[in-house]
Amino acid sequence: MNFNIKTPYYLLLILIFVSCRNESQNNNSELYKHQELIDQKNRELELKEKELLLKESELALLKSELNNKKTKKKSLNTLYEEVKKSVYLIYTKSNNSFGQGSAFVVSPDGIAISNFHVFKNASEAIAINEEGQEFMITEIIETNQDEDYIIFKIGPIKSPLSYLKISGDVAKIGDDCFTVGNPEGLTQTISKGLISSYRDNNRLIQTTTEITHGSSGGPLLNLEGNVIGITTSGLNKANLNFAVNIKSLYLDKYINQEKILPKDNYIPEKKLKLLISNYYNALSNDDFSVLNQLYASNLNRYYNKFDVPIIDAINLAKSYKEKYGIINLRHTVDWNTLKINKINDVYILEFKMDYETLRENKDKPSKFKLSIIIEVNSDLKIQSIYEYIISKK
Repeated sequence: MNFNIKTPYYLLLILIFVSCRNESQNNNSELYKHQELIDQKNRELELKEKELLLKESELALLKSELNNKKTKKKSLNTLYEEVKKSVYLIYTKSNNSFGQGSAFVVSPDGIAISNFHVFKNASEAIAINEEGQEFMITEIIETNQDEDYIIFKIGPIKSPLSYLKISGDVAKIGDDCFTVGNPEGLTQTISKGLISSYRDNNRLIQTTTEITHGSSGGPLLNLEGNVIGITTSGLNKANLNFAVNIKSLYLDKYINQEKILPKDNYIPEKKLKLLISNYYNALSNDDFSVLNQLYASNLNRYYNKFDVPIIDAINLAKSYKEKYGIINLRHTVDWNTLKINKINDVYILEFKMDYETLRENKDKPSKFKLSIIIEVNSDLKIQSIYEYIISKK
């Protein structure tokens, strides 16, 4: 048998060559994958750098706009022209005495703020804006005699009102401020000063802004025109004046300063007219079971009274004829004067009416011309009703 020693040697060389070649190919494949990964990371890094440059550019633009806003503060005259639209003159009546003060509106649907002492013991009150338009007090929302503030609603409102925004910042001692009020009945008077200090655990703001009789209940404002306090009292000496810190009031539960709900889902006019007719027929006929169906469970206002439970409203209706010596009465609505407005979920019905009575004392007036305002909720229940006399004889 012939044995060739070279054969295994050649086989070994071939195996080594093939193995090295495969290893080389594997290494090249791995290198290629690594290179792809590096290239991808480089591309991602380039994108991040571009995004960062864009963000830096946006930040620089925002800083520039902010600086422009700071340098372009509104003049006091401009602020005054904007603010005065939301400041109201308040007249009150208590027995045979009269009082006056100020108030300001903080929502487009007529929520307003003043001092409690402006309204204390008042049986009637009226709010007058800069254009001389008169508004009734339709609802007392909250009162606090100790903190000396009152939150209420005015109406009727036919369109959203101008209102003041509540400051989101806490005013600092030394900051400039101003107020617009009605001192001594001199309407829409502006006064400027600064924040002197805080008193009574920050409940009161001490200011050099002059506050005199008639200014009580007006807004104390920063130089952005936002409310920081309710002007309350002042001393003639030493320029000492005080305002209730607006942060003492928790207004978020009452107001949404940016929104009035859209006017949709209207109750048909026919139903509202029927409600009015049924109400006055029930009054004329002493049908108090119908009144019980027509009233909301609690009335925001019932003529000259506020926050009246339904049972009290019905008892007042029951005693009405006896109290005023009325034997019989008749209501005639002038439907041509009916105006219907809707703010949020409340329907405001405003109309004029002839009201005739047969009275025990014939010397008393028996014929009246009345202006009536009824507020109806979305459940078709009367939640407020009030009136004022146009004429009588």
